[in-house]
Amino acid sequence: MTINPLPTVSFSGLSASYCATGIPATLVGSPAGGTFSGTGISGDTFDPAAAGVGGPYTITYTYTNGNGCTNTSTQDVSVTASVSVDYANLQWPPNGTICEGGSHTAYGQVYEAGVTEAGGQGAGILVEIGYNSSNTNPNTWTNWQTATFNVQVWKQRRIHGYFRR
Repeated sequence: MTINPLPTVSFSGLSASYCATGIPATLVGSPAGGTFSGTGISGDTFDPAAAGVGGPYTITYTYTNGNGCTNTSTQDVSVTASVSVDYANLQWPPNGTICEGGSHTAYGQVYEAGVTEAGGQGAGILVEIGYNSSNTNPNTWTNWQTATFNVQVWKQRRIHGYFRR
């Protein structure tokens, strides 16, 4: 009798949380050749709009090797409702250039009634700063970096984004 080991299985490309209006994520399984399954999955893509607000949803990558041995890897993902804020803008600098391996820092501010008035970082608010290699509609961008709380001025939260390419 031969006992074959299970294949080592993993996958990448899935964040822990997405906005319901977020860009679908392409998942990459290892070893290649397996299948993805779960809420919001189509082929190798997780679509937050298809999954719908909620979760955590369990996404599974299943792989069977040449010996017929099957193993899985799972990750949980949640989808949050998108909410428009009352006011947000990029403060400084108005644009920038990033070389491969370099970095860029940007500052902005956000205001949402009932959320940002209290001191410190507003509870339940996530701010992302997008970047792209061309001047196109931000709704089509796939590069978004979570910004961090920097300082509060009046009722607005000043945010700080640091990008590394």
